[in-house]
Amino acid sequence: GILEKRFGTRHPDLPRMLNGLALQLHEVGEMSEARTRFVASLQLSNEIFGPNHPDSALTWFNLASLEMDEKRLVEAMDGYMRTAALSIAAGRPETLWTALSGMREVSVRMNERDAAIFYGKLAVNVLQDLRRNVSALGDAASKSFLGGEKTYAYRALADLLIEAGRISEAQQVLAMLKEEEYFEFIRRDENGRKSPSRAGFGVIEQDKADRYSAAGRRLELAYSPYARLRAVAPADAPAVRLAELDKARLV
Repeated sequence: GILEKRFGTRHPDLPRMLNGLALQLHEVGEMSEARTRFVASLQLSNEIFGPNHPDSALTWFNLASLEMDEKRLVEAMDGYMRTAALSIAAGRPETLWTALSGMREVSVRMNERDAAIFYGKLAVNVLQDLRRNVSALGDAASKSFLGGEKTYAYRALADLLIEAGRISEAQQVLAMLKEEEYFEFIRRDENGRKSPSRAGFGVIEQDKADRYSAAGRRLELAYSPYARLRAVAPADAPAVRLAELDKARLV
């Protein structure tokens, strides 16, 4: 393609540029061409940076969104789950909550309402953790943090809870969005700082949440040393050590 001819087939910026081109093609409805570019971006990232590089998370998310538009729900869920896994492993909550929201939407379309609520709660709790960090910047920053897609994540979860007759849980989620009630719901931690509340889980959901957290910790342990070694010395790293890390990487 034009990009490959201009920058070479292994330029480190090429995966990102292919992802950007694919996004543009998606926006104008060229779905087949967009999918081809997304896949090419992922394949090239794999060749240049090694398997499951964290920067590929955004491309997986964009590909999943395309699959959603094409009503290919299984493929969309796979893409969002890969995005979530990479985001957990790389410690990137900004892409994690969007992936979890995507998983919520896929579950809704699959008519799996309990799963949709679970993923919705996970997404909101990631956002609440982000709000906790933003709160350190002051009340103004805390109040302005939510908007657009972030706000929709809360409202979509509340709608699902209302449909399921879980009114008190829906009220808790909606309260997090309201300025005056938000400050009633926040609690103070041991250092006296304001900290946003989190969406609670039922007994069955809590078991899933515990397993989700455990899986996330395993991903971090498996991926972090692998990512560091690949990034710092992709060509000169000891072959034996790389082989060991390859066994532990995300699949």
